[in-house]
Amino acid sequence: AMSGSAASVEGGVGGNSGFANDVATYVNLELGHISSSGAVTGAAVSPWRKLYRCLRCGDMAAALASMQHGFASVGGAGNDDDTATAVAAVVKALAKFQGGKKSVWSAAATSGSGIEGLLSSVPSAAIDVVVELCHGPGNASSQGNEEASYRTACLSLLCLGQSRPRIGGGGGADAAGGSGSSAAASTVEDYLYEALWGAFFQQSNDACTAAVSNLGASVRHWGPAHFEEGDDTDGGGMSFVADTGTNQPPLSGGWSYAMPLLVSQQFESALTYLARVGGPAGLLQATHLAILMHLAMIDLGDLTSA
Repeated sequence: AMSGSAASVEGGVGGNSGFANDVATYVNLELGHISSSGAVTGAAVSPWRKLYRCLRCGDMAAALASMQHGFASVGGAGNDDDTATAVAAVVKALAKFQGGKKSVWSAAATSGSGIEGLLSSVPSAAIDVVVELCHGPGNASSQGNEEASYRTACLSLLCLGQSRPRIGGGGGADAAGGSGSSAAASTVEDYLYEALWGAFFQQSNDACTAAVSNLGASVRHWGPAHFEEGDDTDGGGMSFVADTGTNQPPLSGGWSYAMPLLVSQQFESALTYLARVGGPAGLLQATHLAILMHLAMIDLGDLTSA
């Protein structure tokens, strides 16, 4: 059996066991499994949960090391999982492309071949298998099942932009436009990351633009009432204060809604919203941000695919 610290893969690519260990520690902290003395307690953590966190960081070498430690079918001493074998074929190819870079994103940016080179480095047959598994009956509903939830999330990401269901789950993600049901993606941040991941792996600029534009349309569709804390009685982001009968800026100052708008390149909507609901501070922040973006020659309009 191969441990994460001694992991190596075909083609001479070594797993990033150091960062994989950091991710494992984070997951244990996230679950409250580390005591005040530093000892790890509680039930064993799903290896799919650890893999998902590695994918969220874009480190495919760490993802591979995590798999080699957690799945017997990939050479580890952990659980056996036939799905892991198919997933490992994609992760190994991505780790090989990443090489010594800190993430697959930086590797794509500096390789000279960009996203085309990245996609061509992964056997299409391996992606097809993952896509088929992602749409299989076992992933129809993973609600309430952590193992299945994180497996579905990993499969969805590793479809690499091919047809796949959203990994959005309860609360933030589903309400932000996801069509899937996965506890692995229970926050707005998870939903945004998955949507941008899919956009990154599109094979043309037009397809990438359309994917980001669709994300922006989804964010605008749900509006500030979904993203901002507090009672949003006017539907425009202001919080109603019953004691005084007046509206005041939302608790985030407007950023809980402005940030998803900025991430999806809805710049005009984000700046206008900050200036309108953020009070004097919001107006100041929106003005300064607009000046900086203008100096960086960024189009201040909302991105559309038209």
